[in-house]
Amino acid sequence: AKGKFSVVQIPKGKVSVLKMSQSMLRHIGDKWLARAAMSGNRSSGRTYVSASSTLKVPAATRSVSALEAFSRHKHRSGVFRVQSTPARSWSVSSRLICCGTTSEGGEMARAESNGDLGPINKPSIVMNDALYAYLLKHTREPPILRKIREETSTMRGSQMQTPPEQINLLTLLIELSGAKRAIEVGVFSGYSAVAIAMALPEDGKLVGCERDGNILNVARGFMEEAGLTHKVDLREGPGKDTLDELIAEGGTGQYDFVYIDADKRGYLAYYEQCLQLVRQGGLIVLDNVLWYGKTADPEVNDKQTVAIRELNDKLVRDERITFTILPVGDGVSLCRKR
Repeated sequence: AKGKFSVVQIPKGKVSVLKMSQSMLRHIGDKWLARAAMSGNRSSGRTYVSASSTLKVPAATRSVSALEAFSRHKHRSGVFRVQSTPARSWSVSSRLICCGTTSEGGEMARAESNGDLGPINKPSIVMNDALYAYLLKHTREPPILRKIREETSTMRGSQMQTPPEQINLLTLLIELSGAKRAIEVGVFSGYSAVAIAMALPEDGKLVGCERDGNILNVARGFMEEAGLTHKVDLREGPGKDTLDELIAEGGTGQYDFVYIDADKRGYLAYYEQCLQLVRQGGLIVLDNVLWYGKTADPEVNDKQTVAIRELNDKLVRDERITFTILPVGDGVSLCRKR
């Protein structure tokens, strides 16, 4: 990303379509404006797209064909820049994804960025409505979880709920690790907490941390309905305070699995506390680490985005853990304590 532009270089060859990713179209207002027009630079063999025409797309749209007309343009190679501005004052740099054939040698599109990341050998997948529906169709979801998800969708803040495919990843990780004692920071309506408790063995225990007493009561109701109250200890209060309580109770090194999905500005503190609480070989999973694409946009510098960037920068360099980010949901970090 350079300034207000995202830059994607397309090697010479037939390009069928360029698309904006879903993450750049979420939570940015009622309309999204893509300003683009082509101006050739034949001496360098590059074509630049800069501000000119306007394309309006509803914010709810998951993906949009951007510059589709370019596939019919005679210049088939170059660097394309798209400047995007939402209807509100929020600024976002577009992420472009090349869909279709590229150069004769099969070389994939290369994204330019600050620093040498090496070749990108596989283009990203645009998760449009049809593909996501296919994913959900092939995602297992017990009836109680489906009920919680549907009822939560009518609540304020429903976008905070962990998606079903990510829930399946969490439960698989619990089963693979043989976890018995777990912590969740940020319970909300209980969708992920119920799933985690279901994945734990009969003698397992989940400690859930939630500061909102009203929503915690909703989660308690679902726990009772699922018959899991014997496995769960739901505690009301700030997550940092509850984690300090667990440490004071002698919980250091006693937990196997942690899922953090709470206020983003508290992530660094939660991570350090949970790193004390998990055993060697224990796993910490953090949600929303790609933050709707904002983490990669230098134009976005609100406090939550900055906090997540700082967290990611710390995790990738932290030698106390084995670490990776997976592009599942809104991005999840897996941290295994060494």
